[in-house]
Amino acid sequence: MVEIQKSNPPQCPLVRGEDGGFPDMVVGWGEVAPSLKRGSREGLDFIPYDTKLIALARANRKNSTVAEQKIRFEILRSRQFPNYKLLRQKAIDRFIVDFYCSSLRWVIELDGDSHAEDMAYDVKRTQILQGHNLAVTRYTNHDVLHNISGIFDDMTRLVA
Repeated sequence: MVEIQKSNPPQCPLVRGEDGGFPDMVVGWGEVAPSLKRGSREGLDFIPYDTKLIALARANRKNSTVAEQKIRFEILRSRQFPNYKLLRQKAIDRFIVDFYCSSLRWVIELDGDSHAEDMAYDVKRTQILQGHNLAVTRYTNHDVLHNISGIFDDMTRLVA
């Protein structure tokens, strides 16, 4: 049997958090994922969410921002990451996150102009999401609209 060595993904300045990497629970190449339980892997907790947010998340999916549409159509829907399913506007805890990949336990948030006004809220929100063993990556709308190739390169490094 070939032993696969885990390597941490490169640190990204856009990832908020102490270590900037993905949680250790991510299953790497060649490893067998544990059996599924309640929609998640054995040993990983079910991520709670406020059921009242489901209708709002559905409405948000129908009314995407320009930045969400750009990242969706130019990166996610063009099969750039065929091994990963990223959900849009996913309810997690008491928040709705822009994109979520359950297999990587990865949240992608796109920050518009309103996020610059209340950075303390974003920090607290990131801490709560990281408390669920989720990696959180934030991109500004400006970066998405004007540097989509840089966003793609960064995402590629993070999932490698």
